[in-house]
Amino acid sequence: MGLSHSRDYHHLLLAGAGLGLGAGSLAAGLVYVAGQCPRRHTGLALGLYGAGMLGAGLSYLLLPLVSQAYGWRAAPLIYLLPVLLVSALLWLFADDRDAVPNLPEETSLSGKALLRRLACWALWRLALVYSFFFGAFVALALWLPAYLSAQFQLPLKEAALASLPFTVAVGIGQVVGGAWADRRDFRALRWWVSAFTLACLFLLSYPPFTMQVQGVHGVVAVRYEAPLWGLLLLLSLMGTAMGVGKGSLMRLLHRDHGNEMPLVGGLALTLGGLFAALLPLVFVLGNEWVGIRTAGFMFLYASLVVCMLVMIWDHASGQSGAA
Repeated sequence: MGLSHSRDYHHLLLAGAGLGLGAGSLAAGLVYVAGQCPRRHTGLALGLYGAGMLGAGLSYLLLPLVSQAYGWRAAPLIYLLPVLLVSALLWLFADDRDAVPNLPEETSLSGKALLRRLACWALWRLALVYSFFFGAFVALALWLPAYLSAQFQLPLKEAALASLPFTVAVGIGQVVGGAWADRRDFRALRWWVSAFTLACLFLLSYPPFTMQVQGVHGVVAVRYEAPLWGLLLLLSLMGTAMGVGKGSLMRLLHRDHGNEMPLVGGLALTLGGLFAALLPLVFVLGNEWVGIRTAGFMFLYASLVVCMLVMIWDHASGQSGAA
C-alpha cells in the first residue's frame, strides 16, 4: 500500500523498511517448516520453502504487463492480493506452536548473552557461505535485466524474459540441493558447487575484447564477445549450482544448529540480505570506476574466493567436522 502511494524518495525508503520488516517472517518460516516436516525430509522441505524466491522471476513476466495495463502504482496493490490469500490460508490451516511438538523451544537471551553467543565461530562458518549464494542470487535477479539490456541492446522487457531461466534454475537447484543433503553429508560436495560457481563467474567476468597477435604473415586481430545464448546458458548452469548450494547449506545449518535455528537461520538471511543490498551499489560503481560492465561478476568472483578461503581455514582448524 505504501509503495502505491509514494510521492518521493523518502516515501519509497519508508515503504522499503516496512517490506524489510515483513521479510523477517522468512526466518520465522524456516523454523516452522523445519519443525512441521519429517526429519528425513527436512532438506527437501527447506528447499521447497526457499524456492519461493522464484516469485522474483515471475515478476519479470507480471510487472511489465501490470504496469502497462494499469500503471506502476497498481502493481503493489495487485501483489497485495496473494499476500492476503496466503495469510488467510495460514490463519485457517496452520497449527499453533502447542500443536506442533517438533518445533524447538523458545529460548530467551539477554543482550549480553546474545553477543556472547554470536561470538562463537560455529554459528558463522556456514552462515557466511550461505549469505554469498543468497545475496548473489537476489542481487543478480534484480540486476540481470538491465545488464542484458545494455550489453546486447535489448528492450528491457525482452531482457527481463531472458533473465527468467536464471531464477528458475536457482529455484530448481535449491529443491535438488535440499533433497540431496537429506541423503548424504553435503560438506564435501559444497566445495565442488563453489568451485563450479567460481568457474562460471570467471567466464562471465570476461568483457568483449579485441586482441592483436603478431602472426607469421602479419598482425592477426582476435575478437571475443560471448553470444547471448552462451551467456544465458552459463547463467542457467551457475544458477543451478547456486541453488544447490543454497538448499544444501540451509539443510546443514538445520542439521548442526537445529536447536538454534531462529538465531542461525536469521543470521544467515541477514548476512545474505546485507550482501544483496551492497551488490547493486558495487555493480554501479564498477561500471563507473572500472568502466567495464562485467565488473559486477568480477566482484562476485572475488567474494566467492574469500568465502572459499574461509571454508579452507575452517576445515584446516578442524571446526567444520567431516569434509
